Amino acid sequence: MSRYLKAVCAGLGIGLLGLVISATPFGLYLEENFGLHLLFKLRGERKVPADVVVVAMDSASQRVFDFKRGITKWPRSYHARLIDRLTENNAAVIAFDVFFREARSPQDDERFAKAIQRAGNVVLIELLPEFCTQISAMNTLQ
Repeated sequence: MSRYLKAVCAGLGIGLLGLVISATPFGLYLEENFGLHLLFKLRGERKVPADVVVVAMDSASQRVFDFKRGITKWPRSYHARLIDRLTENNAAVIAFDVFFREARSPQDDERFAKAIQRAGNVVLIELLPEFCTQISAMNTLQ
């Protein structure tokens, strides 16, 4: 086998191994806890633009709202209220980098979907099909 063919086979093998590992919970853990950290470290610190506001869902805000459940289980009505408040304050764009994995309380999900629709400037970065279907269904009813 030629050196070129060996190099191609080795590259494909390493790529496939990386693909398989990245599809596992361990791979996701590595990516989020080491890969992203490394990329941000290599990029270096950047100043946040003055016209950008980051609203974080973290353990501090969990204590303020007295949520006993984890951050990923917050009621969608809180996200809806946030959208309404940001819209009242003339936010140009509202982006959620949150997984909305499954439907929750129908009332809260509907309130969230309607807030997104009213605002007209919301981007769901981690949009997943189930919630997307709910929003699409609401848009077709107009």
